[in-house]
Amino acid sequence: MAAIWPPSCDLFSDDGGWNRFNHVDDEVVIEVTADAALGDDLIVDLSSTTGAVIVGELTVSPSSGPVGTAHVVTVWVFDDYAERVGRVTLDTFSDARGTEEILLVRDSAEIGMWRTTVTSYGAEGEVRSDIFALGLWEAAEDGSTSDEEAR
Repeated sequence: MAAIWPPSCDLFSDDGGWNRFNHVDDEVVIEVTADAALGDDLIVDLSSTTGAVIVGELTVSPSSGPVGTAHVVTVWVFDDYAERVGRVTLDTFSDARGTEEILLVRDSAEIGMWRTTVTSYGAEGEVRSDIFALGLWEAAEDGSTSDEEAR
């Protein structure tokens, strides 16, 4: 599914520091439900910018739940590409709640693993579909950057 992307989600960063490493359509839909039941884990492949090569995997656990649910978002960048990815972002899109960009944290012992937790906020009983769009980012060759610098 394609999303309408804000200008900051282009293939290349605004400041020249980060280049996108994965396909712009690497995203999942998370359902905020009125039901207390939690959805199964959602696991999807992440692909290269052209979509030709699988470069990693995204897991969201649980995939759905009521307001207040904490969704653990884990990204595994495969070994062949893990050293190239220096930044992982999660853009959340919700008609009811707007847009938010979240930086994932790299695991200290596993270079290809990144994680964050996203809590679904809203009014009790609120029902909606949120989009989680994942960005893998490689440092631009023409300049040095750090994890603290924004795209």
